[in-house]
Amino acid sequence: MKKIVTYLALCFSIFSAEKITIQEAAEMAVKNNRDIKIGIKELENSNIDVQKSWKDSFFKVNFISNETFFTGYAPSKALPNTSQYSQSIALEQPIFEGGNIAAGIKTAKTAKTLSMYTLEKTKKDTVLNVIDQYIQVLNYENTSDVLNSSKKTLDENLRTIKEKYNLRLATRPDLLEAQRSVLEVQAQILDNQNKVDTSKDELVKLVGLNVGSEIEIVPFTVEEKFSTKVNYQGDLLRLPEENSEYKMSELQSEITKYQIDSARSAFFPKISANMSYGTSLETEMYDSFKTDNAYLTFGLSFRWQLFDWGSAADDVKKAKNNLEINKLRQTDTLENLKTNLKSVYMDIVHSEKVLETKKLAVETASEVYKLETERYQYSLITLRDLLDAESNLRKSKLDYLTTRLNYYYLISKYEAMFN
Repeated sequence: MKKIVTYLALCFSIFSAEKITIQEAAEMAVKNNRDIKIGIKELENSNIDVQKSWKDSFFKVNFISNETFFTGYAPSKALPNTSQYSQSIALEQPIFEGGNIAAGIKTAKTAKTLSMYTLEKTKKDTVLNVIDQYIQVLNYENTSDVLNSSKKTLDENLRTIKEKYNLRLATRPDLLEAQRSVLEVQAQILDNQNKVDTSKDELVKLVGLNVGSEIEIVPFTVEEKFSTKVNYQGDLLRLPEENSEYKMSELQSEITKYQIDSARSAFFPKISANMSYGTSLETEMYDSFKTDNAYLTFGLSFRWQLFDWGSAADDVKKAKNNLEINKLRQTDTLENLKTNLKSVYMDIVHSEKVLETKKLAVETASEVYKLETERYQYSLITLRDLLDAESNLRKSKLDYLTTRLNYYYLISKYEAMFN
């Protein structure tokens, strides 16, 4: 899980106490996320199940009390009482259960490991959600920076147009167009600020802070050309060993194998040792341990189910079918993971190429705007042409910043495919 944020945290600027880095945001979310807390409790329960499975092989001590009621008298002997009591303390130690206890222990241990992988996957999903939301906030803040910069330029254009208009060197349509462009950017700034606030509120909830808490995020950067630093073919081969989702499907199949062993145990006899101390046929309740008739018995109990209408065989067949189902799901999981890894990798490669073109587009738009500014000063183009050039520059900057942040998120998704 740490890989996901470590790769994105290679470069930070100095920040004050109220600022939150992407790594801090991820750590806070892991600490406060409710799904993770549930996963921790489920892991604790799995550990309890392991302890309980071992206890099934230990002896049990029971207190047994029976009362027998009589509705009449036997012809040969009149019974002076209408009820009799028997009481005893009995100890029973399982000796052979047909492999059911061993299967239960193996199942509980495997289920515990499954809970560990489930918890790890929940943590990774939580971190990815935080990174996604963090990047969204950054994207809106970058948009604000670009829009504010654009507004300064348009304000300067408006000031120049007003001066020209007062000197009758510019027409009223030019003045109105300049005013419209400023108002348009102002509206975009207000709308985008609302998106900044909303996305920050979502991030605050994700990391577990109180709604309304003020946070300031820290821009981050990563090394470029990520695709050249990974071994994609090697990563495909290590997916079965290092991907938690595949491990979970593998453990599900393993649990089903033990369930087959548990179902088969019904075909074997059950043997246990037992010992008891008590009496029978007493006339008063709780006289068992006060009379000379108390006895101590011990021996072996042998129980073998010979006929159950095929119920045990049906359980075995069902368990085998479940194993086949889980094996098929396991295969599907691996194929889907390979497809997802390939998709993310190709998206990263594509983004790297697109980033180069979008960076050039920003440089081109910047040069065009400079050229159009000079041409407008010499009245070679209209104000509309100048404003279009400024709008293209703004859009190219926003497009580049958005693509770059999406590239960072793709890296996080790639890293999240491995433990």
